[in-house]
Amino acid sequence: MYSDTVRARFMQPQFAGTLQGEQVLQARVGAPEQGAVMEIYIAIDAQRIQAARFKAYGCGACIATADYVCELLEGTPVDQLEHFDTQPLVTALGLTGIKLHCAWLASEAAEQLLLAWRQAEASVTH
Repeated sequence: MYSDTVRARFMQPQFAGTLQGEQVLQARVGAPEQGAVMEIYIAIDAQRIQAARFKAYGCGACIATADYVCELLEGTPVDQLEHFDTQPLVTALGLTGIKLHCAWLASEAAEQLLLAWRQAEASVTH
């Protein structure tokens, strides 16, 4: 059973879609055969996440988690991805049991985005 928050975000996600451009990074986590795939896109300007969008395949909790992650990311400094914490997701969305994997996917996406950003930054400075 899903929380009211998960149901609302699943039925009317605010951050669904993709982003394009030179300053856009993408992370893709999960696997269709495991029942969930999450793609998170972030647009960066002046070391800050200006926009975040997602595409997701999976259960309602997966879609709601991706939507909430994008809300949390917008406006934050990119280097804060290093301190990404799944607990706010788990608490706000009421994720329990097997649905906790959605928070883990979000954490993995944050790690991928941080790595991609660091690699992009390193290539600019060299």
